[in-house]
Amino acid sequence: MAKKNYYAVKQGKVPGIYRTWDACKAQVHGYPGAIYKGFERLEEAEAFLGGGKMPEPLLRETKGTYSAAPERKAVQSTAAPDPSSLDWEHLILAEKPCEDPEYAGVGRSAVAYVDGSYQHALGKFSCGVVLFLDGKELNLAEEYSDPDLVSMRNVAGEIKGAELAMAYCLTHDIPELAIYHDYQGIASWCTREWQAKKQGTIDYRNFYDLASAKVAIRFCKVKGHTGVTYNEKADQLAKQALGL
Repeated sequence: MAKKNYYAVKQGKVPGIYRTWDACKAQVHGYPGAIYKGFERLEEAEAFLGGGKMPEPLLRETKGTYSAAPERKAVQSTAAPDPSSLDWEHLILAEKPCEDPEYAGVGRSAVAYVDGSYQHALGKFSCGVVLFLDGKELNLAEEYSDPDLVSMRNVAGEIKGAELAMAYCLTHDIPELAIYHDYQGIASWCTREWQAKKQGTIDYRNFYDLASAKVAIRFCKVKGHTGVTYNEKADQLAKQALGL
């Protein structure tokens, strides 16, 4: 029997191509109607997914899961940020040496925890981001009143937090990014597991398409409000941006 070098997940938690069975199994175990298959050659795995070629960085063995989307023409987003125009001095509330040994050794592979908040009386939402890279911890936050997203309340803020993390990596030439989030759509809109129907989610997906062409992005789901330290911190940063 030929050795399986690539495992393609067409329907699973995060569709994509994985280099090990264990990585593939994590995406299909317990997922109803999972569709996956092992292949000897990358081209066969790509054909099974029905998409274009994946960038090489997405094929490395990793503890996380890198998302894979078919090759497509990049679409400029109207609501997502223009990375080159962002005022990082305004967005970064704090920058300090990382004291957590789990992330102190993080180099040019960034780790971001993102969350959002919402204030009905103001008609505004906000994001909070805790970003680790190069032995530093950065805290970012911002408030928004985007009409295409405000009806999504806290989720809108989490979308903006993910966009900020991607934009930071784009403007600072960071090659890899792991985004920890508590709302499933943050990953699923990007991977096409969920259909983006609202303009705000369409813009978010399109921005991800632009970012993932240069940054290897993986998504890691955590449970919200369960004591996950940096998820809670991102939540507090988002509330702080709204004065809550």
